[in-house]
Amino acid sequence: MHLGQYSDALSSARSSFASRADNMSYKFSTTQQAGWWRFNDGRTGDIEFHPFLRNMMTNLNDTDRLAVWDQTFITSHPYLKGDYSQDYISYREIQFIIAECLKRSSGSDSDIETAYLNGIKASFSDSELTDAQYNTYVGQLAINPGGSNLDLKNHILTQKYIGLFVQPEVFNDLRRNDFPVLTPTSGSSIPVRWNYSGDELLFNSNTPTGSTLFSPKNSWDN
Repeated sequence: MHLGQYSDALSSARSSFASRADNMSYKFSTTQQAGWWRFNDGRTGDIEFHPFLRNMMTNLNDTDRLAVWDQTFITSHPYLKGDYSQDYISYREIQFIIAECLKRSSGSDSDIETAYLNGIKASFSDSELTDAQYNTYVGQLAINPGGSNLDLKNHILTQKYIGLFVQPEVFNDLRRNDFPVLTPTSGSSIPVRWNYSGDELLFNSNTPTGSTLFSPKNSWDN
């Protein structure tokens, strides 16, 4: 996906996860709390649900997921729990990859729609929401206008951006697609890379020098 090799990405995605049961995840325990929980425990109030995503979801009548996610980031948050399951690769991500690759390669409209809806439904399930809530959401014409009318940005990439809430892969999607269009909360630029850790700078002679959050871009960053 990062390199734009959509045919290969599609083939790999289709031969991978068949359901949410295949998620490659690490589930924390109540004695080894997840990173989000520990952050909210030690730095309560330092992070909040951003108005950009709130407005996006509100405009799409995405009220059920919003009710779960858009709460004060404290240790009692209903999604960012102590036993949070951290996905490395998830079924929902795989389904959105399939939908995007098919859309970019003029694939079957029905297959695009199936993968797109699978991704949304898995996001609802991962948020412990019901099939009825999912059905109400995707029953809206704005969410599912039918396979031939599904737009890459306004539907597939938008729903992936929402559906992978707090998953780091959306940062790569942002760099690949320049979408969604974000406004920096400080300064004038959106970061284009992660910082290298202190250990990398000290002990890895191949670490690029002069790298910052804002330069240089990766080769596939549009």
